[in-house]
Amino acid sequence: MFWYYGVNFGFSFALVLVAAGVAVIAIGVLGHRARPGDIALFIVALLVLAAVASSNYTFTSGTEQTFSATPSQVSSSHIAVLANTNFGSITINLSNNASLAYRVVFGKTFSFPFFSFNVGNQSKSFTNKTRNGVLILNATSSTQSITITLGAGYQVDVNATAGTGSITIDSASRTQKLGVVYATTGTGSISATIDSSNLSYLYLNGGTGSINLQSDYLSPSGRQVPISISTGTGSLNCNVNVPNNVAVDLSASNGFGSISKNLQGFTISESTNNQLKASLGDTTSASRSFVMDLSVGTGSLNINVATVAP
Repeated sequence: MFWYYGVNFGFSFALVLVAAGVAVIAIGVLGHRARPGDIALFIVALLVLAAVASSNYTFTSGTEQTFSATPSQVSSSHIAVLANTNFGSITINLSNNASLAYRVVFGKTFSFPFFSFNVGNQSKSFTNKTRNGVLILNATSSTQSITITLGAGYQVDVNATAGTGSITIDSASRTQKLGVVYATTGTGSISATIDSSNLSYLYLNGGTGSINLQSDYLSPSGRQVPISISTGTGSLNCNVNVPNNVAVDLSASNGFGSISKNLQGFTISESTNNQLKASLGDTTSASRSFVMDLSVGTGSLNINVATVAP
């Protein structure tokens, strides 16, 4: 059973001996006399455990695996990224590297000394398929981290899901053509640095964990583009600059906590400790606009929205 969960032989043997020693102690506590041989067994178990624990065990196991392609190998100008992991982290970077189409890296397996976190058989997979003119990169891992780096000049959509692990998205360049961004975690944090001149949908959701959105320039692709950010338990920080010709409808709520705000040029229609409604321009008539919905169950909520030149 220990081998199935990734515990090495030496440590599992020591655990068995220690368990036997604990049983000896329990028998003594219950009023039975432990024999000299039982006590000797417990001492040997402690010596074996100490020897195993002091051995040279590393904190990672396995090897990284990389998949990559150059622009000459990719016929599509539109890339959709699908990333899913149960226990690992996900990192997605949009770079200015014109000689790169994509690079996908599966990291090493996370492990402790004398214990590798392998629940059953580990699995990972990567596929790249073109459908209706869109190159779909699909990376899935049970325990390993996933790092995806994309080159310059592509229209990019992102769909990332992590069960227990963080998600990081970095597209810190307004020349990036980032369209749909969907990221959700069960118990990890989400950190998104997103600059885009053509955003069509943004959804960030965390069950238990903090969410941070940072954007020096965020412009919608059209009218009433939705931005939805929420976490059940954790902080939410939203720091966004939008062009001054873009309208915004903003709604925010906090179940158990306060709302901190700095809204440049907004008209505030409701502001309490738990609710906020504000608007910038008229989203019904503006040619480009955002509809923002921010919510926190338990935790802090900080909102900073400013306007910049188009």
